[in-house]
Amino acid sequence: MAKFKQEVIERIESDADLFSAVAKALQIKPTSLPQTLKRNGNTLNQYMVVTVVASHLGCEPDDLIEKETTEEVQK
Repeated sequence: MAKFKQEVIERIESDADLFSAVAKALQIKPTSLPQTLKRNGNTLNQYMVVTVVASHLGCEPDDLIEKETTEEVQK
């Protein structure tokens, strides 16, 4: 499972505009977003959310996601 890097999660939490944009992309209330960020699972890593974050931060989507290790792939 792909996850956002921890520094990306922290950036979403600290940037009000990005926080709002992510909540809007997920179509959830902003009050629900902290729990979603804490889980950092499939809900958060949808294509639309990744592209919104990448666009806001001015980087490529692949730069935001942790690379899976061989151990994680074997599970």
